[in-house]
Amino acid sequence: MTRELVDLPSYAYLLDYFRDYANPKEKISRECRKGTLIRLKQGIYVTRSALDEGIPRGLIANRIYGPSYVSFAFALRLYGLIPEDVPNPTSATLAKHRQKRFNTGFGTYYYRDIPEAVYSEDIVYVRAGRWRYLAATAEKALCDELSCLPAIRSKKAMRALLFENLRIDEHGFEKLEARRIAALVTLYKSTTLDTLGSFLEG
Repeated sequence: MTRELVDLPSYAYLLDYFRDYANPKEKISRECRKGTLIRLKQGIYVTRSALDEGIPRGLIANRIYGPSYVSFAFALRLYGLIPEDVPNPTSATLAKHRQKRFNTGFGTYYYRDIPEAVYSEDIVYVRAGRWRYLAATAEKALCDELSCLPAIRSKKAMRALLFENLRIDEHGFEKLEARRIAALVTLYKSTTLDTLGSFLEG
């Protein structure tokens, strides 16, 4: 029985998958021309059937560049904390030392470092249909997002940032685990997150 092709195959996987063909490389090229395989970046592909089935952008983001997990505004929208759709995921990375962007036919994917001390904290698997992918918790996504913004030093400015600028849903914000955020903010070494901690205490 022929093995079922995985949704996000690597080039090495495809060479092995098509190893019984006289020219596996040409077979991969033919499948790309037919549209049954789509190249996301060098060495990474997605199947047309997975796209048609609705493979989540978060899983594609995990696969394109890693290790990484989806976070920032994309995850805030995922948890219903902000009202606007966020079509292009931004993911957190560790020790890459630069921001990365990958343009594909299915959106743009962004990546940026967060501090090593906090990277492994509060990462969960999010399930979407038959798939699952790595993402920040709601608390971590908020901290990641704020850690990239200019320094906020007053509670008044923090309130304006959260509920006016970022348009965080106040009811959803109240449901976040304040203790967990308080534990996270100390790991970022960020003035803005220190102020968030003070804001929650108040």
